[in-house]
Amino acid sequence: MCKSHCHVKHHRLTQLLSATPDHQSTDTLTKETKSLSNFRNYLIETAWPVDEVVPDPLPSLCFSVVHLACLLGKHKALHVLMSEFTFDPLIRTAITEETPLHMTLKSIHHQSNNGIFLSDVVVSIVKTLSQCMHASLLLSAKDYEGNTVFHTMAESISSVTMISVTVLLVYLFRVLVYFQLNGLSVSAACLNLSNSLTDCNRAGQTVEQLLQSSALGRELLEYLKYARDSLMKEVITGSTVRCMDDVTSSLSQGQNAINGDKAALSKTEGIKIKTEVDELCTSSCLQNPSTDNNLVVTAQNQECDEPTTQVDARLINVTEPESLVDFILSSECGINSKAKKRIVQCYLAEYARRLPDPEVEELGNEAQMIKSAIEFKTRKMLSLIDERNKQRILKSLVDQRIKLIDELTQALQ
Repeated sequence: MCKSHCHVKHHRLTQLLSATPDHQSTDTLTKETKSLSNFRNYLIETAWPVDEVVPDPLPSLCFSVVHLACLLGKHKALHVLMSEFTFDPLIRTAITEETPLHMTLKSIHHQSNNGIFLSDVVVSIVKTLSQCMHASLLLSAKDYEGNTVFHTMAESISSVTMISVTVLLVYLFRVLVYFQLNGLSVSAACLNLSNSLTDCNRAGQTVEQLLQSSALGRELLEYLKYARDSLMKEVITGSTVRCMDDVTSSLSQGQNAINGDKAALSKTEGIKIKTEVDELCTSSCLQNPSTDNNLVVTAQNQECDEPTTQVDARLINVTEPESLVDFILSSECGINSKAKKRIVQCYLAEYARRLPDPEVEELGNEAQMIKSAIEFKTRKMLSLIDERNKQRILKSLVDQRIKLIDELTQALQ
């Protein structure tokens, strides 16, 4: 957050924390281990409370060490704090009442470059914070203005002008939804997702309203509503099964209690059952019949006799989100091919800057392997773009022929 030549004498804890790895680090494993060890030793020697504000000369850095770690993207230092010192993941700042996850989003605004590395750091921070409580609790927490993390991200998606940063925010929004729903029951997941979209902040704004302000935001909103409708369909389908079973059970009891005029009773109740079942089926069919590719509902305890137990046992098993590059290259990323190519080329340039000297062995082969993977995906993307252009040309020719045939048909008539 400081300029390249900062002359401010920061607090010792801020200096040690800043030396630990983040998304811009190119240090060797030995240097990373040493920096984390220095950070850990200072906390132990000074018995520093992790929830105490660090008195840094720069007001924008006067937060607890937990909030600072999230603000600066120091994911490995945060892991040290969680594993060795423990803290409340919902710890708040004094004035704005922001949680560590709120501070993590600020790191995107201050450090939006190197997006492909930053996305991994943000995911790592969310995983660390989720060790003590489910991510749905982290994501539903509000700051002083009533904004959840989703409110903040939705507002950023609609206000940021750089397309690469907007795509990064959309990708991270989808990743956070993954953490929010994973492991919940179908009904709980549906309720959580619905509340996330419709909950108002102090200004009366919902996530739905904020996402409507930009094209990529609207596409993301369609994806979220699609997922919500899929979950709603699962809930309604389970309820329909229970209702049909109750109606059938009532009919059976009525037939056993009444001995006379069985035929008339059967006919009357049969019509009633058919009417109720038809109404239930009609209401179910009004829901979206399709299922989301990233939401897979699995049923446990399949041998249960009672439908209620079987429905309640269903847990959301969300597929692990793809990488940022895979998302950009997919059809779900709503930007044109030229923009995709430009963003991926920027990511390749990031890897090139991290490898200024090809003979430096301290960086290891991992970065080279990642760079090769990006280059392979870039070639794949270019191939897909060429294929799509050919399909568009072919479709245009087919449309012209169809139009010509229609004109000839009208002329003959």
